[in-house]
Amino acid sequence: MTTVIALISIAALVAIDQITKHLVVTNFAIGETMPVWEGVLNFTYVRNDGAVFGFLSGKGYIFNTVTVLIVLVGIALIVMRKIQPKLLLWAATLVIAGRIGNLIDLFRLSYVIDFIDVRCFGRFWVWVFNFADC
Repeated sequence: MTTVIALISIAALVAIDQITKHLVVTNFAIGETMPVWEGVLNFTYVRNDGAVFGFLSGKGYIFNTVTVLIVLVGIALIVMRKIQPKLLLWAATLVIAGRIGNLIDLFRLSYVIDFIDVRCFGRFWVWVFNFADC
């Protein structure tokens, strides 16, 4: 039963990710910022055509290929019940869901939609990310 719950969780998390990105795209212009918690959290619509936090910008195909393989292996391991203990299964579920959410963007748009802009760390944190990255 845990396998079914893990797979349903992956689907639900991917759906939440895509819904939040759709809301941002339909309600924000690129670069537009809306404060959610002044000085701490903003929603800022940016496009990321690289890997994590924009690294390898323009060379995402390398990262995408490796990611697809990892996702496929991860799902296979979940289905075959090879991931133990349960905490590790849930960690794998979260990572797989996040990568699928961003892969959908990359294959559909050639970039990832990011919008969560945490400012509470000042200049030490300058990246914008999305639900899938969480």
